[in-house]
Amino acid sequence: IYRAVTATVPVPAHNLGLVPLAAGLAVTAAYRAAGTDPRLKWPNDVVLEGRKAAGILVERHTVDGRALLLIGCGLDLDWRGVERHGDAAHWTSLAEVTGVEVDRPQVLVDLLGQLATLLGEVAAHPDRVLRAYRPLCATLGEVVRVERPGRAALHGEAVDLDTGGRLVVRTDVGRVVIDVGDVTHVRAR
Repeated sequence: IYRAVTATVPVPAHNLGLVPLAAGLAVTAAYRAAGTDPRLKWPNDVVLEGRKAAGILVERHTVDGRALLLIGCGLDLDWRGVERHGDAAHWTSLAEVTGVEVDRPQVLVDLLGQLATLLGEVAAHPDRVLRAYRPLCATLGEVVRVERPGRAALHGEAVDLDTGGRLVVRTDVGRVVIDVGDVTHVRAR
C-alpha cells in the first residue's frame, strides 16, 4: 500500500534548503513517468488531483563523525480497496489515479535516478532546482495558513520561493519568508 524509500547522502556544502524540493521533484518525475500529472505542496508533499500521494522528510544526522542527510520518501502507490481514516481519508495513490497496476520497481528506478541527478543540481545549479520546482508548486498563488513552531499562525498569499527554497508569503504587514512550518491551503467556502 505505502512504500518508503530512504537514501542517505552527504550534506551539501550549500543550498541545504533545496534538498527537500529536489526530493519532491524526483518523486514527481517518477509519478509523471507512471502516467500522472503530479504537483508539489511546499515543502514536502506530492499531490495528485489535489490529494496527497507522497510525503518527503529530510533529516540531518551525524554518523561516525560525518554529517549526513536522511531522505525519506513515502510513496502512496496503491490504496485501492483500502479503508482510510483521519488524514489518510484525504489521500490518494498512484494506482487510484492511473487505474492500473503500479510497476513498483520502475517507480523506484525512476525516483532514484532523478534523485541522484537533482541532488547534484542542488550544489552545482540551485537555480535549476528552483526553476523546475516553481511551475509544479501548487502552493504558489494560494492563500495559506502557516503554523510555525513557537510563533503565531500566519495568513497570506504564497507568492514565491526565495533562493534558498523558502516560501515567501505576502501578508497584511508585508512579505514574510517561511523556512519551516505546516502550510495549509485555505479554500474559499
